[in-house]
Amino acid sequence: MRSSRLSAAALLAGAFTLVSLAAKPPEADACGAFFPRKTKAESAPSLSLERTLIVFDSDKREQHFIREVVFRGSQERFGFVVPTPTKPSVHKVKKSPFAELEARFPFQEPETGGGNEKARSGGAPGGAPQPKVTVLEVKYLGSFTAFVLKATDAAALGDWLEKNDLASTPEGDQWLAEYVKREFFYVALRYEPTLDPKAGSDALRAETLRISFATPVAYYPYREPQHARGAGKERATSLWVVSTEPVVPVALLEGSAEPQWVRPFLEGTRRDRELVQRIGTTLDAEDAKLLPSKEHLVVQPFQDQKSRRTGYGDVVFLPEGGLTGDRAKAVEPFVRSTLLPSGAQ
Repeated sequence: MRSSRLSAAALLAGAFTLVSLAAKPPEADACGAFFPRKTKAESAPSLSLERTLIVFDSDKREQHFIREVVFRGSQERFGFVVPTPTKPSVHKVKKSPFAELEARFPFQEPETGGGNEKARSGGAPGGAPQPKVTVLEVKYLGSFTAFVLKATDAAALGDWLEKNDLASTPEGDQWLAEYVKREFFYVALRYEPTLDPKAGSDALRAETLRISFATPVAYYPYREPQHARGAGKERATSLWVVSTEPVVPVALLEGSAEPQWVRPFLEGTRRDRELVQRIGTTLDAEDAKLLPSKEHLVVQPFQDQKSRRTGYGDVVFLPEGGLTGDRAKAVEPFVRSTLLPSGAQ
């Protein structure tokens, strides 16, 4: 295998071979989940389903990450931290698209045969030191309070989470520190338990939110804290990517003698020329306006059947035909800062 650096160059040129590890994965914990230290294991919410729609506009270099989690309710606060490479905006999705996506674009096994610049917060006036954790926005979205954060110090970010009932762990701190090195932003989503005594803690709840941010290629925050726990719980993950061209999901798998580039998802049958109006009817009218301004789009269903994701880096979706010229020059810094371990050359 080539080094990580050479592999990254090969990925951008489109001349690459990927190892598919979707069938027999290693394991990783529930993505960026944080619980107050008083939370007992038996009272922590259980994630049973995750569904994600990524809408990527290559012309605008903008991504809309629509995510729905189904979980058994909890009487205590808990939350998730979602890292993003540039400053995000967070929105409540009025109409969940996933039932119609599953009906119109189901996952089916395919037939066999034949220069990103990260947004930075401005310095404080008068040369005053910048806060180590800055709360850029707070929104109340359904059962969740969403905090958009920027942090320059991992310990300070962990302290902020602790003070806001989202306590971290040593593994979580290490996970956060990696993104601090990469100068990422964060969406901290804190679940606010219902005050209705009739709503049992075992009742299923679903929340659908949208996180939008600038990026030169579609991105999925796939890395998770590597908790030293037992086998992961069963968790079904479905993913749809809607874009103007076919894409290939790529992640870096570490832990072996030399890291490998892999395809982390099972890939279903794609639709290469799907009418944008047909896709738009699966979305709320407001969200449908976010689709790229093209007559036809590509729809690609994926599945992730892992219970754990230990060793996997974040996922980017590169054009199937590769990237060359000016476009490759624009994407390469993003791929390096997102996929390669921090400090890699």
